[in-house]
Amino acid sequence: MFDLKSFIEKNKAFVFLLGVALAIWLGIIFSEKSTHVDERTHNRQIHRFLDGKFEILPDLTTIPGYHVTIASFAKLTGAVSLQGMRLLSLGLALFSIGIFFLIARQLKAENPLVKTIQFIFLPLSFVYFPLLYTDIFSLLWVLLAFYFSLKKRYWSAAIFSLISLLVRQTNIVWILFFLGLYLSGRKRLDFLKQKTAYSPASNGWIRGGFCDRSIFFVAQQGHCFWRQGNAADWPLSRQSLFFVGCGGPAFLANNFV
Repeated sequence: MFDLKSFIEKNKAFVFLLGVALAIWLGIIFSEKSTHVDERTHNRQIHRFLDGKFEILPDLTTIPGYHVTIASFAKLTGAVSLQGMRLLSLGLALFSIGIFFLIARQLKAENPLVKTIQFIFLPLSFVYFPLLYTDIFSLLWVLLAFYFSLKKRYWSAAIFSLISLLVRQTNIVWILFFLGLYLSGRKRLDFLKQKTAYSPASNGWIRGGFCDRSIFFVAQQGHCFWRQGNAADWPLSRQSLFFVGCGGPAFLANNFV
C-alpha cells in the first residue's frame, strides 16, 4: 500500500519542486485573464460544445477529442469559466506526470524522480500544463500507450494509441513507433533501458541545453515559438527569464533529489 507520508518524508526535494510547479501553474491560471494564441480557438470550440452546437470551427486543426472531454467535465462540474476549464485541463495534465514516472521506473532510469522533475520543468511544455492546449492531454495518451507497450500489454497500448489520435492526428507517428517496438521485441526494450540509465543532466546536457535554448530565444527576439504578431502576449524579458528559470529546478533535481 502506498504510504504518502513516508514518500513525502523521503523525497522532500521532489515534493517541494512539484509544489513550485503547481504554484506557478495556478498563478498562470488566475493571473492570465485572457486567452493566448491557439488557446482562443480551443476555448471557442469548447464553448460551442457547451452550447450544444457540434459544428467544428474552420480554424481548428485537430480532431476535437480534447474539446469534447473538457466540455463534458465543465458541464458536469459547472466550471465553465476560462479559469475553471484551465483547472480541469491542468487536473488531467497532472496524470501525465505520474505516467512519466512509471515509464522512467519501468526503463530502470538511474533516478526516476529526477527524470520526472526534468519532464515537469521542460521549457517547451511547462507553460502548456495550465492552459487550454491539446499538447499535454495528447501527451498523456501517448505516454499511456508507451507504458503499456513496455509492459507488453499490447491491446491496452493499441486502445490508448487510438484515443490519442482523437486528440491529435499527428500521433500516428507514435503509433508507428509503438508498432516497431512490438515487432522488434525485447532487444529494443533493452536498448531503451541502456539509453535511459545514462543521466544526461550529470554530464551537462540538461544545463547546457537550457542555456542554448535561452540564448537562441534572445537572439530571435522572442519570436522563435510565436508569430511576430503574437509576440506582445509574451514580452521578451518574460520569455528569456522563463527559459533560463526552468533550468534551475532541473539542476536542483539532479543534485539534491
